[in-house]
Amino acid sequence: MLASTVDTTYGMLRGYGLTEPDLTDAVRLLRSTFHGYLTLEAEGGFGHPREVRRSWERGVQALHVLLEHWPRSEEGDEHHD
Repeated sequence: MLASTVDTTYGMLRGYGLTEPDLTDAVRLLRSTFHGYLTLEAEGGFGHPREVRRSWERGVQALHVLLEHWPRSEEGDEHHD
């Protein structure tokens, strides 16, 4: 991932009040979710008749709710990757 994308993602997640190591965990969740969704869509992996865009929008809403209620880690600060 490009450095500017990483910085933007970490900045956005700081807006949810996340700090390390929760920041890194949340970035990894978002990256894997977005990558998996895009890969499945590109390969025609969504065969259900429900419109893919509506599922995407609901998924983004669900991620927002999750990030607002992120379970806080009790670990100390760590470097992000």
